[in-house]
Amino acid sequence: MRTPQELAQWATRKYAASFGSWAELDDFGESQVFAFPLKPPTQAQALVDMDAVVAWVAAWSHPVGRGVDVLRVQRQWPALGRQRLPSRVVVHGVSSLAGLAGRLRHWRGLVGNAVRLRTEFGGDASSALSTTASRLADLGADDLNRLIGAVRWFVDNPDSGLLIREVPVPGADTKWLERHKGLVKPFVLALTSRNDLGLRKDPRRFRVRILDEAIPFDGRDVTMSADEWAQQDVKAQVVIVSENLQPLLRLPPSPGVVGVHGQGIGVTELAKVGWIGAARVLYWGDLDTHGFNMLRLARRQWPQTESVLMDVETLKRFWDAGVPEPDPFRGEIDYLTAPETQALALLRQHDWRLEQEQIPWEVASGAIQAALGV
Repeated sequence: MRTPQELAQWATRKYAASFGSWAELDDFGESQVFAFPLKPPTQAQALVDMDAVVAWVAAWSHPVGRGVDVLRVQRQWPALGRQRLPSRVVVHGVSSLAGLAGRLRHWRGLVGNAVRLRTEFGGDASSALSTTASRLADLGADDLNRLIGAVRWFVDNPDSGLLIREVPVPGADTKWLERHKGLVKPFVLALTSRNDLGLRKDPRRFRVRILDEAIPFDGRDVTMSADEWAQQDVKAQVVIVSENLQPLLRLPPSPGVVGVHGQGIGVTELAKVGWIGAARVLYWGDLDTHGFNMLRLARRQWPQTESVLMDVETLKRFWDAGVPEPDPFRGEIDYLTAPETQALALLRQHDWRLEQEQIPWEVASGAIQAALGV
């Protein structure tokens, strides 16, 4: 015997899972019909607990909501005679389902904004509604006008070559597009079939510290793009690649050593830098799934890469300094050594992470010096 509370829970789950796809439909799902079986009791159940059955029937005797019908079925019970029992709930239209879920205001906000976008851009805009629905539902009138203005501008200027803050979004400050790019881009794609906004992207810039005064180079702490670093000839014997910036800044002077900020997954852009590939490479990153994936990427392009402080012993020693990993990387991670693989397995077992900065510097420095053979 399913209760009105279970109906509300079912409607909540169903709405959360599908409201985006319903926003793409021409009628916004108002022709959809949803059924929720109530699993009415048998005669045997009634004979065991008649009060519970009577209370259950009474709970379904009140109106449930607009567009919601409670259908009943006739049962002939030998011991109790003819019974008319609630058998299932039929919900007509997504708006009725949203009402049951307590999300009617959310749904009306989404539909209202979707109607405006279809009016402005035609039916082609519908294909973008599913991926943007969660943000559109709560988008205010001013931001909706800005969204429409931005989409129009990109449709009219597909290859502007501007930086993102240079785009003239009507009624918006220079940072608006950065915050709403994920909302603008799907509509531009839907209207133009282009998967980019035609903006100019500044190349990622990598910070490098020359840790040995004897290495000839114009500057000791220099930032350039990967292409620019590829044109340099840095006479490094050892390159320490740090995932994060702060550990890089702590590296002390060391003979023949250069420190590089790998910037996480940005490390792949450094594959073109020949003087790194010609050196001994030490990689130090966070002890988490993403850190090991970045180590994998580094070792794939520089097979000689050795990790520092990315083993199961370090993880266990400083386990209490870690925190839950909110969004673990679930993909396959190869190119790891046995101690690295053990550490990764332990992290994945608990969805745990230990950041570089949480390892005491005296410990980290000692490990790095040991790896350098000092």
